[in-house]
Amino acid sequence: MKIVPFLLAVGLLAGCASPPQYDEAAVQDLFKDAIIPLPTDCLLGARSLPERDAVFESVAISFVSKVHQTEFIGFKSYESDGTKHYDPPPEFLKRLRAINGRLRPISDLSQINDTERDSYWRQLVPAFYLYGIKPISEDEVEAYVESVPILVKPHGTFFICRVKKQDGKWTTISKERQIPSVLTM
Repeated sequence: MKIVPFLLAVGLLAGCASPPQYDEAAVQDLFKDAIIPLPTDCLLGARSLPERDAVFESVAISFVSKVHQTEFIGFKSYESDGTKHYDPPPEFLKRLRAINGRLRPISDLSQINDTERDSYWRQLVPAFYLYGIKPISEDEVEAYVESVPILVKPHGTFFICRVKKQDGKWTTISKERQIPSVLTM
């Protein structure tokens, strides 16, 4: 009979304890660098921000699969303090997801669970890195892309894409596979 008052006392004390408080600011601070969008001042060789976004969107459309398989996309910037990886801007990703709804930002690679990892070993899941633009003329540029099969090898296949402004819109007119030592920017 002594156990009933003890359980009653523990139950009352447990009910009196206040629940842990959710600190929104602490959570935001913890995850502030989890997804790093491409900065607007990082033009990657383009003459302007609208040109960078339009050229890379045209190039990305030529790489993204239309069969709705999982793919990753991001930007790579070679800087004095090392290589940096960035996610595409949200509106850029939203437009590309109209083509492939399973397209994910490059930062999601750090959040792959074991089930996904196992399935990615069975199929080649590409990550596309858009990393540079070289103006050729006012209405033509070269854009540089690396396609890497995730979990398989650290380096992928490099491509040089010719992108031309036609009727006010940037359009990818060719995509040429390159040997890494041939790339010049």
